Amino acid sequence: MRIAKRILWLLMILALAGCDQGQEPAAHEGVGAEQPSRTEQENNAEGAPPLTKALPEEVDPGKLQGVFGFADETGSRLIVTGEVEGQRENLDQNTHAVGENGVILSVTHEMWQEGDDAGSGRDTSYNFAHLSGDLFTVTEGIAEPNATYYLFQPQEIPLNSLLEVALDGQPVVDENLRERLESAKDRDIRQLWRLAEIGTDAELYLALFHPDGKEHLFSFVLVRNQSEVVLDYPATVEDTNSVWRVDDQGEVIPEMFSFLFAARTTGQGIFIAMEWYGAEGINVLFLRSSEDRFIELETRYGRYTAPL
Repeated sequence: MRIAKRILWLLMILALAGCDQGQEPAAHEGVGAEQPSRTEQENNAEGAPPLTKALPEEVDPGKLQGVFGFADETGSRLIVTGEVEGQRENLDQNTHAVGENGVILSVTHEMWQEGDDAGSGRDTSYNFAHLSGDLFTVTEGIAEPNATYYLFQPQEIPLNSLLEVALDGQPVVDENLRERLESAKDRDIRQLWRLAEIGTDAELYLALFHPDGKEHLFSFVLVRNQSEVVLDYPATVEDTNSVWRVDDQGEVIPEMFSFLFAARTTGQGIFIAMEWYGAEGINVLFLRSSEDRFIELETRYGRYTAPL
């Protein structure tokens, strides 16, 4: 009887010990366990995204380096001309190129090409091998043969800043816009075209006005948020064969213009890089808009492409 009691007592002790081993001590608030905040609990429960989101980045036009080039006939290399060997510092840091309506290429600085006197003197893919300049190899993507590209460092043009450009080029009948422009310039519009839609809230127009004697005028008009800013290109000439460009006959039409890229810029503005084709060459224009201004920047690039 005494032995049975001892056995029963021993079994009770073992059972209590097993219960203690199966339990973990409770953590007190702030001691031994980190308690999630109410906001974190709600986010986790609802699968909500992080509270902070990356804001759209912007281009600062004042930091653009102005490195332009164009592609060879294969689209595998670009050349930056107009400089002497080693003149531009940090050229190796240009790892991207943008052109042809915002197409992005990855590039690597390859070498300096000495060039020779056997070429035609034209800045074209057909004369590529005879030109002096810095060569870049296209490592990702294929360049459009003979097309112009802007080469840049990643911090110059954040890819998140680029805006979609949808080309148009069709005549428009917008009597309200026409009347406002004619009233502001005190002359009649000869033709009005919409060149492109830029991003989700902007449209770029081209307005050609009737000449007033020797006075000629065309304008770029950027319409955004139900208001417009205008950039004028006046010219005073006797010979109408060459008003703005050589042999242009006093004409501007949408086919003369193409877009390299457009981007958000500081001050909630828009930055536009576009090409202007003429009889003897191609010019690149850097345009910047704000709520009340539309200007052309000093940074320019030109290619002499006239046929022999």
